[in-house]
Amino acid sequence: MRKPCLGILLCALPGILLSDYLPSNLPAAAFALLCFALATFLGRRILPFCLLVLTVFLIRHDLDWRRNPGRFPIDLLSQGVSLVHATGVVTSDPIPAGYAFHTEHSRFDILVTAITFNGYSLQTRFPAEAYWTGPPPEWGDEVTLNSSISPVPPPRNPAEFNPVAYLARKGIFAELSCNYAADNRILAHGQGNSLMAWARSSRAFLQRRLTLGIEDDPEIAGLVQTITLGLKQETSIADRELFQHVGALHLFVINGLHVALLAGILAFILKPLRIYRRAFALVIIPILFAYALLTGLNPGSVRAAIMAAVIFGASFVERRPFSFNTLAGAALILLLWDTNELFKEGFQFSFGVVTAIILLADLIQKLILPFGLPDSFLPRVLWNPWQQARDFCWRRVSGLTAVSVAASVGSFPFSAGYFNLVAPSGFLANLLLVPIACGILAEAIFSVIASLAGSLALLFNNTNWLLASGMLGVVHFFALLPGGHFFVSTSAAPPPECRLTVLDLCPGQAIVIECQGAVWLVDCGNSSSYFRVVRPFLESRGVNRLDGLILTHGASPSIGAAQEVIDDFAPRDIIESSLTDRSSTRRALQAALEKAGQPKTLVESGDQLQLSPSVTCVILFPPAGFEARNAADKSLILRIQHGTARVLLMSDSAFTGEHWLLDNTQDLRASVVVLDGQSADLAGTDEFLSAVHPFATIRGEPPFSGSASQDRHWAAGLFKQGVTPVLQSAAGAVTIDLSQSRITLSGFANGQRLVGLVEPRR
Repeated sequence: MRKPCLGILLCALPGILLSDYLPSNLPAAAFALLCFALATFLGRRILPFCLLVLTVFLIRHDLDWRRNPGRFPIDLLSQGVSLVHATGVVTSDPIPAGYAFHTEHSRFDILVTAITFNGYSLQTRFPAEAYWTGPPPEWGDEVTLNSSISPVPPPRNPAEFNPVAYLARKGIFAELSCNYAADNRILAHGQGNSLMAWARSSRAFLQRRLTLGIEDDPEIAGLVQTITLGLKQETSIADRELFQHVGALHLFVINGLHVALLAGILAFILKPLRIYRRAFALVIIPILFAYALLTGLNPGSVRAAIMAAVIFGASFVERRPFSFNTLAGAALILLLWDTNELFKEGFQFSFGVVTAIILLADLIQKLILPFGLPDSFLPRVLWNPWQQARDFCWRRVSGLTAVSVAASVGSFPFSAGYFNLVAPSGFLANLLLVPIACGILAEAIFSVIASLAGSLALLFNNTNWLLASGMLGVVHFFALLPGGHFFVSTSAAPPPECRLTVLDLCPGQAIVIECQGAVWLVDCGNSSSYFRVVRPFLESRGVNRLDGLILTHGASPSIGAAQEVIDDFAPRDIIESSLTDRSSTRRALQAALEKAGQPKTLVESGDQLQLSPSVTCVILFPPAGFEARNAADKSLILRIQHGTARVLLMSDSAFTGEHWLLDNTQDLRASVVVLDGQSADLAGTDEFLSAVHPFATIRGEPPFSGSASQDRHWAAGLFKQGVTPVLQSAAGAVTIDLSQSRITLSGFANGQRLVGLVEPRR
């Protein structure tokens, strides 16, 4: 009874979870709600009240999730309506989505206000994601689109970012796609929310003021903007990764830490005015919400402002400001506004970390406090000035240390669960980075105030340059510490005897071979594919170092990110073909390896690689001295052997490699054949597959959508031969598990599953 908000929250959570996983009958739920309300009013018992709260949040989440207006275009699609004319307002900044057919493409969120289909016109109000062709619009523009409706495309590979789950929690379930620039146009500018428009213009003004005098150093200027205004896009991807590796990525998001720092700075500024607790709360709460507005009203800043408002507002009801009851009250306000907050990583991180601080900070401080205090048997009245200063400083250092350690412990399960990352260096790094961030935020406030007085702001901005430079130095130091961070696998499944994961790079492939603790990578894609697909997968498997990197040929779509792989995962062996080609990508990699003094191994037909004690890789092609015009025709062809199980990796060799193998190799039998799909030549011919006798053949997605009909024709021919085709255009990534008794193939995107015998077919 002394923690009513905590009790209500504990009743609300089961209602939200039940509604999310089980469809509910709203009339029945409404009737139950009425019964529980009457029972609570008449009987004044705790059980009916708990059931009442559970039912309220069950209905609330059902309206937020299953009856969300964003599902309207999906309902149209289920009724056979796939083409619409939509009018709406752009509600997010467009982001690039590629450049094809000499035309740029972009994506952004749109609030659809009117829609026309099959001669019907409706006034609507639902969010969607727009795929725009041509020069992109700006935030707040009113646009019109002749578009097709499609569900948000799901990920095609394990550990790849899942836009379906992310956008669904924002109420977006469909994509409106325009294939030609003539299908979309801008009707008017400045149609966005007027309050948000003011916030955006104010933020642009603050950006100019905060970077005045330091514009010539974009890295530092961007970091200052990120720390103070939460503009992550102003900081490079490389710097963001460094902060993530030391467990300090929270500094890039406006959250509870920023709000707490801002409140502390304002308390210091307002202290001479003798504004006491309740008056201070009345002053600080509007300022914190204005700060959230200026930083874009992102979920983290709104969440933090609400938490701070509840904490400061506790003084009006004579409650302890920082407690579980206050924390639960903030959570209830957020969940009443949007129950989908419960399933967002930011919500879980924020409340998990604050919970850990409430639970552990005082305990940790009590444990470390005695080590820095003066002699406990010496009365305080006898302390000299040095001992008094020592006591003052150590109490604050121990408090900061306790909060940092508690926050790191609280963030650990979420960091490991969502990012597969453990950063022991974060315990120490945050002790330095948080005070520096506080200094940057304070200097930014002084800079904005001083900008009204002319050039005085340059002094504060240059001080911020110094602080931000020091922050980068601290981050670089801790990020490079051996063991400062490492990746862990959160999978409960036991490691396989031998597993090949054929990642779909769309187009192209990268193949990860896991066998008895060893991990090898065959090709890696270009930089975009590597950062989007390959690296997240390796990190999700807990890979911190590769045993080997095999580069099959020099084409940039296959090995363009080789240098990034070497920098991130330091492979012990780098394997390449002994044949040379004209690939500029390969020459650049060779120069980098020579400069670093890192050797590589050149292989040719007949060589073997021992991937693990029981798994070997046989190089079947090309032989020494082989002549071919294209680099793809010289691609390595590999055979992975685990006992009697064989998997043939054809890479991009296609027609040339297949016919050389037919003429020069006696035993080509394998249970599975993996074809790349990028080659313009004919691959997987009937003659070649008849010699291999596989029970299944995996074919990569072709580079052009027009090749899909050829794939279907090719797949139909395989069925006639008794070979099961697995097309990555439908299956996405394919996992091949090899054991002593069978081979299992599993498609990630379509759930296709095949089981075959270990012995290759005769």
